[in-house]
Amino acid sequence: MKSIPRFRRISAVFCIAALLIAGCASTDPWTGEPRVSRTGSGAGIGAGVGAVIGAISGGDRLKRAAIGAGIGALTGAAVGNYMDRQEEELRRQLRGTGVSVTRRGDEIILNMPGNVTFDFDSAALNPDFFDVLNSVALVLEEFDQTVLNILLPAMNPRKDALKIVGSSLR
Repeated sequence: MKSIPRFRRISAVFCIAALLIAGCASTDPWTGEPRVSRTGSGAGIGAGVGAVIGAISGGDRLKRAAIGAGIGALTGAAVGNYMDRQEEELRRQLRGTGVSVTRRGDEIILNMPGNVTFDFDSAALNPDFFDVLNSVALVLEEFDQTVLNILLPAMNPRKDALKIVGSSLR
């Protein structure tokens, strides 16, 4: 039996990985657009990084690259799945509140417009905003590995109130 050249084996591994990632395509339930799930892309990125680390670690490079790719794929898929589930839960909790949920890579951004957070022409918090904050807190309790960054605009009449809200959430 003739052995398969090394380049072809490596190419085959990457082709199989690409097909697996393509199989993770889905439709975004919120926009209706096709997209690759973050679980699939996380697995693909993790496999690539793991394969590179495995290949440069010495010894039987192909074997180590395969092991690294497997470990990386599992880790990347777990992180991607965690983020997918968190995004879905935030969208569910915040539906109908006026708060939009945006996903950019490994960041989930909650856009809270002024009419959701403050009464018109007032520095006082809108009473309905506390329900929004409670919804976010419920999701953060469930997904407790999340790092929370609060970015607050510097609007003159509301500046002090925004600082208080930011401090109380930390």
